Amino acid sequence: MLAPLLLSCWLLANGPVQEAGNDLDDELARKEYAELVPELLEAEQLDRPQVEAAREIISRLSKTGRPAALKTIAGGAASAAERMLKLTVELREGEVRLESIRTKLPDATGDDRAALEEQLQELEQRTASISELLPLLSELRGALFEGLLSITERAAEVEPEAAFELLSAYFKEDSRSRFALDLKVRQLKANLATVTERLPAATGDEERAELEQRSARLAASLAVRSADLERLETLWKRRIETLAKLYGQLPRGAQERELKEIRNNLRDDVPWEVRAVHVELLGHLPAQPAAGWIADVMKHAAKQRKKADDQLEELRVTYERALAAMLTSLKGGNGMVSTSVMANKNKAERELRRVSQQEHGEARVLAAAARALGSALAALPPAERDSELDAVLKLASQDPRPEVRVGAIDALGRLADERVEQALIDTLEESSSLRLRLAAIDALIAQQSEKLVELCVTSLLTDREWRMRAAAMRALSAVPRKRAVPALIDSIAVETGRLIDDAEQALFELTGRRFNGDAFLWKDWWSKHKDGFRIGERTEPGAASTSATPDRTTPPGRVSFYGISTRSNRILFVLDRSGSMNDPIGNSQTGSAAQRKIDAAKQQLKAALAGLENGDLFNIITYAVDVKPWQRRMVKRTAKVAKQVERFIDKEIEAEGGTNIHDALRDAFRLAGIGAMDKAYESNVDTIFFLTDGRPSVGEVQDPEEILLRVKDWNRLARIVVHTVGVGQDHDGSFLRRLAEENGGQYTSR
Repeated sequence: MLAPLLLSCWLLANGPVQEAGNDLDDELARKEYAELVPELLEAEQLDRPQVEAAREIISRLSKTGRPAALKTIAGGAASAAERMLKLTVELREGEVRLESIRTKLPDATGDDRAALEEQLQELEQRTASISELLPLLSELRGALFEGLLSITERAAEVEPEAAFELLSAYFKEDSRSRFALDLKVRQLKANLATVTERLPAATGDEERAELEQRSARLAASLAVRSADLERLETLWKRRIETLAKLYGQLPRGAQERELKEIRNNLRDDVPWEVRAVHVELLGHLPAQPAAGWIADVMKHAAKQRKKADDQLEELRVTYERALAAMLTSLKGGNGMVSTSVMANKNKAERELRRVSQQEHGEARVLAAAARALGSALAALPPAERDSELDAVLKLASQDPRPEVRVGAIDALGRLADERVEQALIDTLEESSSLRLRLAAIDALIAQQSEKLVELCVTSLLTDREWRMRAAAMRALSAVPRKRAVPALIDSIAVETGRLIDDAEQALFELTGRRFNGDAFLWKDWWSKHKDGFRIGERTEPGAASTSATPDRTTPPGRVSFYGISTRSNRILFVLDRSGSMNDPIGNSQTGSAAQRKIDAAKQQLKAALAGLENGDLFNIITYAVDVKPWQRRMVKRTAKVAKQVERFIDKEIEAEGGTNIHDALRDAFRLAGIGAMDKAYESNVDTIFFLTDGRPSVGEVQDPEEILLRVKDWNRLARIVVHTVGVGQDHDGSFLRRLAEENGGQYTSR
């Protein structure tokens, strides 16, 4: 580490900062950077002159605009981010340990007290050192980030072609990094919430100390990663702007070479991850044929997805037969399975997973192409946009593939244009496809359309399709206008089931008030406050939450399952019946005579079903290695049906086997009518209760993150509410919490 005296000598030797436009030697600037900045990034102590010297060097280096300098600064920024994360986590953990030691000290004596005092002294010194280091390291990291922003623009002036090639590579890397970092932030939030909930119930000092340490680590990591994500979003947007500018500066031959390279990476035989990134890159370039090429990518992806989906139907049958043979062999062979039976099962499972990954990948390409198509239209100058816009409007209204039409509608939502707005309104008013109408609502929400608000208030809140009414309620909270309030209050007065909850939630987001679905109280409140009411002014008690997760309270519903209540009258219950559900509640390792988890689940299910009224729709899916629905379709509750389902619960739900979470959720959405390739997009399900005591261990997909992505795809327009229940100590609380929160539901742990 440079001492202050050496640092002063260095400044004297190197002189003041040179301004842009001087003959600045790129190699010299990089040498100066290499001699100082990496050392500071690893230093245990920093002072302000050091940070200022580094800032000047970074500024000099960024003004060279050289691609090599861009790489250098990017590497430094990455190193700074990792060091910040490591030190922040260490500081938070140290603070928790200090508090623990100070709590123990008054009661300690002898050697124990001496050991604690020594630990206390060491920790106080270390945390003080980190506390002094972090602000200066944060400034250094900020300087590197500013350098990245600066050099991104400067590179366009110095070496346009080289800069375009390098920024294209960074764009692809940033696209993957943004997805991974956003995923990490969501994981950290869910994990932190789970640990925070467990803290009050900690029974011993060791358990509490462990939870506090975990909470400190997670909170520190979340703070740093959230800041990283914010910086990456800013940098990504700046690079997009620069890439578009650079493309226009390239010679025609260079433009053609770049487009050819991109198109080569959009072929069907290229891995889906590569196609998804390149189609997004194409969407940000002001190239005249880009929109047409992107539309072709959408069509090809839809075709490939349909082909894979057709294959999956056959492969699932083959896998289910092989699985049934294995289970039969297990029961008849005292827990042993023949080699040939297991080989057939494994072969069928591998092929099923391969094609399933292919189908999911094409879905991701479709989504990326929809985003890119909207960006491509927006990137074109207005004078060049009309012909491309006509083609996309035609795609949205006439293409035979529903996925392509939905993708085109999504793309149109990214463009503020009167023709587009009217075309989307026409789709809402005239289309016979529920799926397209739901997509049009989302696109108009993205445009913050006044016409959408008017249509919701005058007709969509009374549409014959309940899912359209639900979408209208969501739209009125997303495009907030005062005239929506009385219309939503009227909806509460006439709706039944979950839509009362949806209208109540929309009103809460507009007004900051809750009256638990009581139309009389709402009307009384509105009559007293409507004259002075302004959207966004929530000064009364109960003001709306500003957190990312909507503030939802448990409504006083008729149906309650493990404490989660709902007014819904279209409910699907999905229950885990894997072998571990035979274990006693609270501990899967104990052999005590406590109630089994499966028996508790049956009791809760019976109590929930008792809350249904005649005519309400419901069904039950149970799963272990295999997935079994009670009935093929949703069933209307009658006295006769109530007796039938009680016999089914008592006699036919038994626990054995693994935990096939993906296939259970997939079949739940298929039963609901929301399949990946569904044509009608109709559903008699608006709420799912999903229960498990474990983690994914068998099935088509076992990665929790991929399961969440697939549910997001299935539920994107349908918006079925998914409530989750985790039973026992071995379930994945983070996964279940996110499954619920990302699908409008609640999570509880029992």
